[in-house]
Amino acid sequence: MKMNLKAGFAFPLLAMLFAAGCSNEDTPGPPPAESMFTVDVRSITHTEATVVVNPVDPAMPYTFDVIEKAAFDRNYNGSVEAVVNGYIDYMTQEEKMPLAEVLENMRSVGDDYYDFSTLDPETDYVAYAIGLGDSGTCTTLPTVKQFRTADLDPVKPKDCTFRVSVSDISVTRAIIDVEPSDKTVPYYFDVIAADRLAAADSPAAALEELMAEGIAYFRSQGYSLEDAIKELRSVGNDGIDLEYGTLKALTKYSVVAGGIDEWGRVNTEVATKEFTTQAVSPSDNTFSIAVEEITAIGAMVTVTPTNNDPYYAAVFEAAGLEGRTDAEIVAAVEQTGSIDWQTRTGKGELDYSQDLESDTNYLVVVFGYREGATTPVSRQTFRTEQGGDPALCEFEFDMITESRIANMGVLPSDETVSYIFGMIAKSDYIDDEMLVEIMQEQMEEEAEMAGITLDELFSVARYRGIGEASFPFVSLQEYVLYAYAINRDFSAAGPVFTEAWTAPEIKVSTATATVVWSKYYDGEALYAYDPETYSDGQMNLAFIPTTIEHSDDAAEWYAAIYADDLTDRSDLSIINNLLKSGQKNPTTLSYSWAYFYDVAYWGATGTANTFCAVALDAEGNYGPVFRSVAMPLKSGCSPISDLVGNTTAIKADRPVPFSSVSVPAARETAVSVARKAQDGAHAGNHKLFEGPAAPREKAKLTSLRHAEYAAAAGRVFGVRLR
Repeated sequence: MKMNLKAGFAFPLLAMLFAAGCSNEDTPGPPPAESMFTVDVRSITHTEATVVVNPVDPAMPYTFDVIEKAAFDRNYNGSVEAVVNGYIDYMTQEEKMPLAEVLENMRSVGDDYYDFSTLDPETDYVAYAIGLGDSGTCTTLPTVKQFRTADLDPVKPKDCTFRVSVSDISVTRAIIDVEPSDKTVPYYFDVIAADRLAAADSPAAALEELMAEGIAYFRSQGYSLEDAIKELRSVGNDGIDLEYGTLKALTKYSVVAGGIDEWGRVNTEVATKEFTTQAVSPSDNTFSIAVEEITAIGAMVTVTPTNNDPYYAAVFEAAGLEGRTDAEIVAAVEQTGSIDWQTRTGKGELDYSQDLESDTNYLVVVFGYREGATTPVSRQTFRTEQGGDPALCEFEFDMITESRIANMGVLPSDETVSYIFGMIAKSDYIDDEMLVEIMQEQMEEEAEMAGITLDELFSVARYRGIGEASFPFVSLQEYVLYAYAINRDFSAAGPVFTEAWTAPEIKVSTATATVVWSKYYDGEALYAYDPETYSDGQMNLAFIPTTIEHSDDAAEWYAAIYADDLTDRSDLSIINNLLKSGQKNPTTLSYSWAYFYDVAYWGATGTANTFCAVALDAEGNYGPVFRSVAMPLKSGCSPISDLVGNTTAIKADRPVPFSSVSVPAARETAVSVARKAQDGAHAGNHKLFEGPAAPREKAKLTSLRHAEYAAAAGRVFGVRLR
């Protein structure tokens, strides 16, 4: 079986960075006159194809895969070597995966095949095979086989009309409701600027363009075409509340709605509804600003308005606002995502006593705001005092343990110095230099995942003054406590202070919690039976009703279902995840008011599911971790008649992705890059690599309906603007 590079998506390094050929470090010898592989493509459908590879040399390791021909030609100049080199470079350099592990997932030996199931219809592809040596270099010429997925049948029109209504229109908000005449017809609706609709060839063309953008976005997140369409489509009455800030003031918009078939093609007349947002109402509010108690790390700011109209107030580094007009400042603040919760009325006291940098110019920014700026921007500058020398800062440690958690305290000799601290297993600690390097890499990864810069992460991740955090630990394991001053790029600004610490013995409780399950049902059949009660989030998932049992000495307990087989995962890792994402004291994992927490991936997909649970006694000691692996098959489903009427759950969710998050407040214990990569490795050798971690082109999403999908995960609430 193979790990797929996901046809059609380019790596961030781009083809221009790749050599057109492979190096000869593995010394393959002269290129063979004949192909070293037979590549055959069978069972081609609209979205699937089986690639079969037979190598001439059954002992030679090789890799094979499929890539969209347009991307193959555009991004890699038709070079298989460039595709392979690019993927290896991405996984080793960007994902920090060891080369040996990358090769283990990529390579095959002997005859092999793979059923590619996430292709696009009516699309040309290239299947290839090429020898791949132990150093990650190609050892043969490639064998290439072109094929095309099946063409779609002509669109079959549906007789369905749509009533679109728009209500509660304000400056930046509106509520959209769509009612189809045929409640069984799937459809898509969205909101776009009216001038964009006018520029389109037709409303149907505009809707298809929006639909294509949505599909491309979900495909970039690892969804199959079928699942992407299911995420986007609606059935029955639907609508959306475009929350405050989604729209622009005094702007014309159009709602478009039309039926779609299983391939996302418009198959009905498209309904449109135009509306115009309101203008911002100005305010005569004015502000007086007082800045007091200025230190090297902060200040207190008081804002006094002349009336009770709402206003925004915050402090920013002055350098980021130099030369900006009022409108530019307001726009920059709106982009931070913080304007709603930082809008206030009446006299306001802003506590920045611990949030600023030393010896830095700052600007207090205040303006009236109600869905838009209602006053000019008031400004006042000030400068913080000089801070201490981070190279001279020393650190002391204090540890207090309870159950499996170590509460770590750090006391710096200079409260103006920025620093980070943590604990690392002694076996993972090499030296101070390597520790700093590991932490820098970890912070870079966290910033990338949050969609913010490393500089922005610094403002929220660093400590000043007394630092406190909680870390899980392994019984009787030796650890190294560490703390050191940092620069804004998380490099060390002073020496690393360390201290040896041995964890106490963990007492294992007799308290238990168990997830009991037996029957399971087809989520798609449940949705088809009653789409009003069951969510289409269950599509392609199994629903497994559960009950949670616990012992009499269990003071509290946690349970969840996770994607993957966690049989060999450590108790500590599972407990940490249960505390973070599990349900507390549940009697079942189904709730009528929220989600199905007990939906599972079908076993036929190759993804296991693990029910996990743990209990604590009154003294806070954990009992044994419960695990139960589920790989349901459709052939083993119980009839939904056994279930209907026994649950009122209304929405479904997939199993929670299992992570190695191990510390409250999102502060991880530092571990080696190799260990992190090992923990996050894919479950099976040659597993199809189709998940969100795959390198992909960034998909643009202009939809207003789905604007939240395109928003960055990170938000900047103070002190500097991008």
